Amino acid sequence: MEIMDLPGEFEVNVSKNDILKDSKIIENPGIKSEFRNITQTVENVVISPVQTIVTINHQASQQSSNAYGNRYKDPNIEHLPITRQYKVYDANGNELNCFSARNKNTLIYSDGTREDYDRHDIPNKKYSNATWETVSYLLIENTDTDYIKIVPEETVRNPIEGQENTGGEIYYEMEPLIINIK
Repeated sequence: MEIMDLPGEFEVNVSKNDILKDSKIIENPGIKSEFRNITQTVENVVISPVQTIVTINHQASQQSSNAYGNRYKDPNIEHLPITRQYKVYDANGNELNCFSARNKNTLIYSDGTREDYDRHDIPNKKYSNATWETVSYLLIENTDTDYIKIVPEETVRNPIEGQENTGGEIYYEMEPLIINIK
């Protein structure tokens, strides 16, 4: 994308109500991607004249303070996983520009109590059978195709499909979240 300066002054009036009036809003479309104990769920989609905004709820169940920093005995459980990035494609396979942001992490204890953490913090208390939740907001360039495909790239520590355990992180592309936008 090339940016160029234009001489002169411009006045742009933007109204949230005007944009929402011309937007398509999809609430709880029931689109999920699952891997091990990780679930990514599309909560809502706003297709506006300016961009497409997608809210994704990322949850990792079976969290325990005893396992942090160590591997579980069960390789199908990831501890405090994070999504490294989201890759977004249109129906023709062209990659779309995407900016993702998250503002906090939430630890949901087994009794339902919720505790929020700054996006760079991790829990330092004792807990078990908890859920680690992060909500991400994706700002995606618009496309004129019928759907978009969002591929979450998850950071995991346990080996995948026989890969050698190097003690480091593995970037794993989860099943795509496909959203019909027309």
